Amino acid sequence: MRIALAGSNYCGQYDPIPEPHEFVWVPLGPTLDGMFSAAGVDPSWPDVLVFILAETLPLPMDIETCLCPIVAIVVDWEAWSDALMAHAPGLDCILADQSGVDEMSKLFPGKCRTFVPVGNFGQVRTDLARRPIANRAWDVTFVGGLLPAERFPGRVEGLRHLYPLCDEFRVRIVSKLDHDDFIDAMCDSKILFNHAAMTTQQGINARNFEAGECRAVVMGERHNAALREFFTDDELLLYDYERMADSVRAVLDSPAKAQSMADRYAEKVTTPLMPRLLAALQGIVDDNLRTRT
Repeated sequence: MRIALAGSNYCGQYDPIPEPHEFVWVPLGPTLDGMFSAAGVDPSWPDVLVFILAETLPLPMDIETCLCPIVAIVVDWEAWSDALMAHAPGLDCILADQSGVDEMSKLFPGKCRTFVPVGNFGQVRTDLARRPIANRAWDVTFVGGLLPAERFPGRVEGLRHLYPLCDEFRVRIVSKLDHDDFIDAMCDSKILFNHAAMTTQQGINARNFEAGECRAVVMGERHNAALREFFTDDELLLYDYERMADSVRAVLDSPAKAQSMADRYAEKVTTPLMPRLLAALQGIVDDNLRTRT
């Protein structure tokens, strides 16, 4: 498979693509011919053209003239909603996590397929993860951004449900940590509370993958479609606000079961992204997917 990549190599996750596949990065420009020419390839060379939409960048004006299937990988479908609305007629397929597929399929029928386009972007690697869950000091920890409030309204709303747990468990909310303190905080907690920044975005974020490297039990929203699609009940602790204390108590009362859950979760999120991506692209190429209008 010959793959032309354009857009953002988000945190270095999208290359190198292993043999026998071939790939080339093409710079974004106003026309496809100009982009392929700048990369030193003919427009007929690629089997698939992949736009990695991790940043808001303009797509070429003549995108609909491409000879091969065009795939957009959407890291943050809400941030790219305006650009997708403008360019969707020129795209054949949009890959996003399940929350993105659920929302965007209403607007772009037949174009969306499920793919989780995130990974361990923080490059978290630590021996501290060997610390058994039973020996960790904190019961529940949240580590992440809280400000500005207009960027994190859903998260701030969700975190208020942690405060009542303090009467029974050791709970902490920490923000603005340097890299070493950030890792230490995650590796010294039995349960890591993860919450999407926005009420509408939800989805799977990079913290899901970073937390897995730290081998804690990760807790995510039960109403989050992307989490339910990607993780099983014996990997991720799905919670709702009304029964959050019961969910935490069940983990703390069964340390061996909690450790097994954390290990299964870690195994899934440490699997490289590239095999999943290549399988998705091969399916699109084999189908010769064409939905452009």
